[in-house]
Amino acid sequence: MGTRIRCALMALTLVLASALCAHAQLRPEVTPKPKRPAPAKPARAQAPKVLPEKLPEPAQIVIETSPSAEVYLDDQFAGRASPEGRLVIGNPKAGEHALRVSLAGKKDFAQKVTVVAGQVTKIAAALADLLGRILIHSSVGAEVFLDSASRGRTDASGELAVVDVGAGSYELRISMSGKKEYRQSITVDAGQEANIDAPLADLGPAPGKKLKLAEGEVVRLVLVQDISSSTANQGDRINLAVAEDVKVGDIVVIAKGAMGVGSISETKKKGVFGRGGKLTMGLEYVRAVDGQKVRVSATARRQGDDNTGKTVGVALFAPYLAFLIKGKDVVSTTGTEYTAYVAEAKDILVSQ
Repeated sequence: MGTRIRCALMALTLVLASALCAHAQLRPEVTPKPKRPAPAKPARAQAPKVLPEKLPEPAQIVIETSPSAEVYLDDQFAGRASPEGRLVIGNPKAGEHALRVSLAGKKDFAQKVTVVAGQVTKIAAALADLLGRILIHSSVGAEVFLDSASRGRTDASGELAVVDVGAGSYELRISMSGKKEYRQSITVDAGQEANIDAPLADLGPAPGKKLKLAEGEVVRLVLVQDISSSTANQGDRINLAVAEDVKVGDIVVIAKGAMGVGSISETKKKGVFGRGGKLTMGLEYVRAVDGQKVRVSATARRQGDDNTGKTVGVALFAPYLAFLIKGKDVVSTTGTEYTAYVAEAKDILVSQ
C-alpha cells in the first residue's frame, strides 16, 4: 500500500510540472517599458574666483665698479663689489639716495640716485686713480723735469710742488746753470706726497776757450725798475738787464738778460720858477757768460718835454748818464733803453 501512494505522488508531481511548462509557453512576450530618466538637478551657481593682487616687482640698484670696492647708500654700508666688480642693492626705498663708492688708492665716486618702484637702476661707477704730489727742495731757481717734461722752477725758498702726478715710477732731473745736474728715479704712490731733497753742487772750472771782448763793443741795456729825481738818492743801486746778446764772432760772450748794475751819482728835485730836476746815473758793469764783471761806460741821448712842451736835450757825461728836464722831475721808467760801451778789453771763457 505504501508503495502505491508513493507512486501516485510521483505521478502527480510530473503532471503538475508538465502543466506549468505548457502554461509558460502559451504566455505572450511583453517588452518592458523603458525607465524615464530622472529629472536633472539644477546646477549650483559657483562664486567667482578672486585672484590675489599682483605686487609690484621690488626695485634694484645695480652698480658696476672696481672689484672689492665698498658701496654706501645714504652713508650706510651696502656691500662690497664682487670680483667681477658688480653689486646689487635689493629693494631700496623709492626716492632719491646718495650713492658713494670707495676703494683704497682710488678717488671716491659719489652720485645722487633716484629709485623708482619696480625698476632697476644701473650705475657705472668708474673709480679714477688718486694722484700724488712731489715736493722738491733744491737750489733757488732750479728747473725741475719729470720724464723730460719741465714742471717749473723752484721759488725763492728753493721749493717746488709738482702736483697731480699719477702713481708710478718717474725719472726726476733738476738742473741749473753753473750747477751739477741732479738725477734720480722716484716712485709716487697714489694719494701720497714724495719729498725730495736735491741740493745742487757747484760745477768746477769748465773746459773751454777764451775769446777777447774788445773795448768799445756796444752793449744794449734796458732799465728794469722805475727811477725818479723826486725819490732817488745819491748812491742808490740801479738794476738793468742786457737787451741783446753780445757776440765775438758767432759766440755769445754777454747773454741777453744778463744782469747789469748802475748807481745814482747825483739827483736834484724840481724847483720853483721852472727849475727842472736832475738825475745822473752811472753805469758800472754787466756779467759775462763766465761770470766775470765787464766794466761799461755810458753814452746815450734821450729827449723829454719841459712844462711848455718844448723839446730839450740830455747832457751826457761818460761814464754817467745825466738827465736835465726844465720844470719837471726826471723820471725813467722800466723798459727804458740805454746804449753802453765796453770800457776795457776782457778775455771771456766760453765752453767749446
